[in-house]
Amino acid sequence: MRVVQKQVAQEQVAQGRSGSAPLFIDIEPYPSVSVEQHKAWIDALMKQGGHLAGYDLDIALRQIENRRLSPERFSNDLRSLKAFLDSRHISLGIIIWSSHDPVKSDQAYFQSALEMTRRIHNIIGMPERVTFTSWVRRCESPADCKSANPVCHGVEPWQCGKKTVPVNLPDNDPNVFSHTRLMLSALQFLDQPGRSSRPEVPGSGEHKHPHRPR
Repeated sequence: MRVVQKQVAQEQVAQGRSGSAPLFIDIEPYPSVSVEQHKAWIDALMKQGGHLAGYDLDIALRQIENRRLSPERFSNDLRSLKAFLDSRHISLGIIIWSSHDPVKSDQAYFQSALEMTRRIHNIIGMPERVTFTSWVRRCESPADCKSANPVCHGVEPWQCGKKTVPVNLPDNDPNVFSHTRLMLSALQFLDQPGRSSRPEVPGSGEHKHPHRPR
């Protein structure tokens, strides 16, 4: 870790000689990396002269469940890391995804990602930055994905066992659980402070475009 910290800091210093030192956003996992480890990494990087424009958390809710971390532990960890970053003027971003791989359908991915959105909002409200991305495979079960002939229902064979979840468009068809529809639904929910109910799923022509994260 110390080698990486030093290399990152040296690269920033070297580029800074020709102008202002570049800023970057670091993306790190949780809970496979503990909050204490996150804090130690950030402080060590800063001591080496590194500059962070932001710190994005790739949260795996399934790992939290498998490790039997309590909801209180997850909430306390997230609030603690945010307070730590705030004190160092570093913005906290969250990656929104299903936290399950593989999934059976676009709808399953959509519902899991909205559940993550709800949990994040209940803990810290609107994050300073949100990223929507998917590297999730489409299969009926993890065992199917390991098979030479994975099983999927309701999709073309070429989509099965591949990272094809979810489809990208359309954004306003109530029968299609697309990635753009997920973005609109999640952002609309996150932009409403003080709310703790489940996110609403906008139907065709019924939703307003949300404000983007500030």
